[in-house]
Amino acid sequence: MYWFQIISNILIAAAAMLGNYFVFKYYSTSRTKLVSMLYSSIAVVDSIGSLTALLQVVSFLLVEYKVERNTSRIDKDMFGVYLYLLVTLFSVTSRVSCFLNAVLAVSRAIAVWKPFYRIKYKRVLISIILYSSFW
Repeated sequence: MYWFQIISNILIAAAAMLGNYFVFKYYSTSRTKLVSMLYSSIAVVDSIGSLTALLQVVSFLLVEYKVERNTSRIDKDMFGVYLYLLVTLFSVTSRVSCFLNAVLAVSRAIAVWKPFYRIKYKRVLISIILYSSFW
């Protein structure tokens, strides 16, 4: 069961990174549009989150390998700091991704509600930067 979880986490992270690559490649052609910028940003943030999840799995595998083989002494403090940074980065990317999806949903709702209303690109960008900087 343990190996099944590891393999499934690696496959899910790899599929998420591949899917986000295609989303970013498709929407990065027109960066001046708000929707394209939001989809590209979501793809980048989700890719970073997938990469951190993948690095967590790989780091656990390396630690387990070193413990089983007893090849070297593991510095527990350094591994703890490394793992804390990965978990914190995953937490931040998931929160920023949720915020970006909420901004995308609000912008699409405004586009449906008032089709001729122009959403200010700079204001949305400033709100995204401010929200991301607080985490």
